[in-house]
Order: sequence, then C-alpha cells, then structure tokens
Amino acid sequence: ASRDCGRKHMSLSSKVELKLEVEPNGSVSSTAPLAPLDVQPVGQCVAKEVAKLRFPESEKGLSDTWTLPLR
Repeated sequence: ASRDCGRKHMSLSSKVELKLEVEPNGSVSSTAPLAPLDVQPVGQCVAKEVAKLRFPESEKGLSDTWTLPLR
C-alpha cells in the first residue's frame, strides 16, 4: 500500500507512521497517519488502503490499537 501510494503521489521518501485500531472481528475501525505526513496526500492514501485490510479475529474478543511504520 505504501509503495503504491508513494508512486501515485510521488512523495514517499521516508516511512509513513500510521495509527490503526482493529476490532475483535479483525476489521480495521480507524486509521490515522501521524505527523509529518498526516496532512499529505501520501499519508491519507496509505490510511485509506490500510483501512481495507482484515486481520485475524481476536481469540479473547478484544480490540487493539497499533502504531505502525510503513515504507
């Protein structure tokens, strides 16, 4: 996702840090790019693509929040 967004917006010279929340069923409920790319098109593009991902269901029925560096 980050490479495609970098190519599309021609500005991915470093990593995009993204905060995301994953629900117990594995769906992504929220994504937010972190500064300095939070207001840049590439950051918004990566957040939109990551929001489409699906993770394994939680064995304990819990949601989780992560901050991920993507290149």
